[in-house]
Amino acid sequence: KDLSRVGGQGRIPCSLGYYFMIRDGQLNLTYIQRSADLVQHFGNDVALAWSMLEYVWKTLFMKYGQEFKLGYMTHHIFSLHTYKKDWPKLSAGISKLSKYENETK
Repeated sequence: KDLSRVGGQGRIPCSLGYYFMIRDGQLNLTYIQRSADLVQHFGNDVALAWSMLEYVWKTLFMKYGQEFKLGYMTHHIFSLHTYKKDWPKLSAGISKLSKYENETK
């Protein structure tokens, strides 16, 4: 289906998958994305993936009564980008971060 949408012919899903793994008593998540818009969607992508990790963690506890620690989230993005129309927002965010870092030194 994705090949028929090349060239802006519709939306192609950006999230490719979520991989949950229990290791050393903790539940970890690897989140894989094809693409992510840094300014418009990145924050929501991270927040929703972390919420999914918490949901699965709570569900496992409720279903099996076994306590796992909340582990790590690893996030792989093959194309992290921003669009020219959002450059002013990105620049303002970087300026705020730089100012904050200078004030806290």
